[in-house]
Amino acid sequence: MGKRLICSFLIVTFLAFCGPVQSATEDTPNNSSNKTLNIGYCEGESYYEFDYALYNIIYGLNEYGLIKNLPEGMPIESQSSEIWDWLCSQNQEGWSVRFVKNAYFSLTDDEYKDMEPEQIAAFIDKKISGDNIGLILSMGTTSGLTTKQLSSKIPMMSFVAADPVKSGIVANAEKSDTPNVWAQIDVDGFKRTIEVMNDIFKPKKVGVVYANSDDAYIYSGADVLDEFCKTNNMEVIREFVQDPETDEEYDSYLKSIKAAYAKLAQKVDLFVMTTSLIESEDFKDALNPFYDNKIPVYSINSTDDVRFGALLAAESSDYKNIGRFGADMIKRFMSGEKLESLPQIYQTAPFLVINYDVARKVGYKPSFDLLLSANKIYIDRK
Repeated sequence: MGKRLICSFLIVTFLAFCGPVQSATEDTPNNSSNKTLNIGYCEGESYYEFDYALYNIIYGLNEYGLIKNLPEGMPIESQSSEIWDWLCSQNQEGWSVRFVKNAYFSLTDDEYKDMEPEQIAAFIDKKISGDNIGLILSMGTTSGLTTKQLSSKIPMMSFVAADPVKSGIVANAEKSDTPNVWAQIDVDGFKRTIEVMNDIFKPKKVGVVYANSDDAYIYSGADVLDEFCKTNNMEVIREFVQDPETDEEYDSYLKSIKAAYAKLAQKVDLFVMTTSLIESEDFKDALNPFYDNKIPVYSINSTDDVRFGALLAAESSDYKNIGRFGADMIKRFMSGEKLESLPQIYQTAPFLVINYDVARKVGYKPSFDLLLSANKIYIDRK
């Protein structure tokens, strides 16, 4: 990796620390002292990045004073459902925001499997009609599009959606210009990590797997990959695997993923890992065809993929500060500002993560500059 890439990391790092997130101790307008905001939650599916986002939003709300005296013991590295149950079990007296047990929704639960999106929205509307919900936290593209359809038009804030503008959750990036809707946006996040990929590997044929739908094409980042590869004379070879809609479909999904990976391992010189629902314990087994064929696996999804078995990733999702940013926007919303007028763009410093054991498996020898730039290097010491 060259000096240009290292310099770009330093520049973005500087910009991130100069970004819009205020310290929680700074004075901000707050007219919510006599008002309580009841909050609901909706996620497209059970996914670890949604868990991270919710966990850190809670701590952001605590830092900004909207949750006072948050008890210790909130589940760490747990699913959002466990975090939500824990929150709802606490004494929320004195909190400016309150979490409603009845207002938690995960759209791959069995009760939704035969419903169309409009039916799901109607179901959610009916279920929370008596709970006086004033805000819904939405995780992911599917959830954002679903909660936007609620006939009650409950204000919503969207997190961890790949491109809320392209997918239609909001109209614009800097501010949503969409009544009662806000979305956290990282402009060119996929493009930045793909540029890092190209700078390091300079591949000619890249493989990618995602679900064959317009939404998946966007939230996987495959659209950005296609555009980049076209501009840089690289070939994209793709396989389609449908995401499981229920837990019972996971085994079939994993089998299809393995078959797709086995095909691509014979055709590409780099595999680009996008959003997937592979469980952590199944990662290395699924990726074996790439290991066997000495094909690097680069994730544009998450550095957790590197922990589980990908070779390398350049992550730009700093969930701790995204949680603070979201909490700041909630506080401003409670102070009377409209969601559609609040700032949405928050970019964090990218950080490089490498799995050194996988590097040995595929015969990749990282340069000294790359190792020096890495934020974390995973090494199996067993």
